[in-house]
Amino acid sequence: TGSKWINRQWYEFDSDSGSVVMTGLNNIGMFIGDSRNPYQRGNVWESESGSMIELPGCSTTKDINDSGTVVGMCSGCNSPANSGPAFWKKVGGQWKITELEVPDTSDLPDGCNTICNGTAKGINNQGTIVGQIKNVVGPGGWATIWENGTPWFLEDLINSNESWRLYSANAI
Repeated sequence: TGSKWINRQWYEFDSDSGSVVMTGLNNIGMFIGDSRNPYQRGNVWESESGSMIELPGCSTTKDINDSGTVVGMCSGCNSPANSGPAFWKKVGGQWKITELEVPDTSDLPDGCNTICNGTAKGINNQGTIVGQIKNVVGPGGWATIWENGTPWFLEDLINSNESWRLYSANAI
């Protein structure tokens, strides 16, 4: 069971969702969260309908921008790892998933020789997304930015003479 405070009034939402962890809120009254009943699923609460909606193929929500685009991790998606970074947007009254490209890391130190996945963790109002690409087994990862769907490792955008290692980008 969950609730939300809007304009000095509490709103209750679907108790069938099980426990819900809120993960984001935008400036137009939408919020996102992950329900566990029994499996983790990403949800969005739309203030105009007053209901909590399960996002198709979403296992984790991380952020929402003011146009209502949600970012997180998909499950059962087309990547070799069966999970990966994605975003959801409402189109024609329906929530649609778009999987983000997972770049090749096989030529990097600790690169994914077999399978990589990742999570989109932040989105700004211009639609630029940040997150992490990660080897399915083992530690580490690569901070990643997606601009117009094209991924870039943030390490490639800083002075290569520095010995920085950027593992994840969480907000933009």
